[in-house]
Amino acid sequence: MTKMDIYTECYQPFRMGGDLREPISCTVEALGPFDLGKGFEAYVVCDPDGKTVVAEAISGGLVGDTIENVRKDVSEGNDAAMARQLDEGKEVMARSRHIEADEFWAMRKRR
Repeated sequence: MTKMDIYTECYQPFRMGGDLREPISCTVEALGPFDLGKGFEAYVVCDPDGKTVVAEAISGGLVGDTIENVRKDVSEGNDAAMARQLDEGKEVMARSRHIEADEFWAMRKRR
């Protein structure tokens, strides 16, 4: 197990002058890294309900439910588009609000 920061965007109603999708992040225990193909890697995280979530290794973005599904997406994906998504993901992570893991998972359920 290793510690890593993950992020997602969650629904935040009634934010004056802001986006309704707020980026949030937290630090979690994760298994990996796992090779996704094409030079991409990811980690597997378990949420408090025991469900697996796949987090991309560079940005920490949540990208799927299983390594197998994400590998399939990567194999079918456009390399340039995926690289651009990683760059965008790093920017989202940089502006995310870092919170405790229990609050993160509770907020994620509200999406």
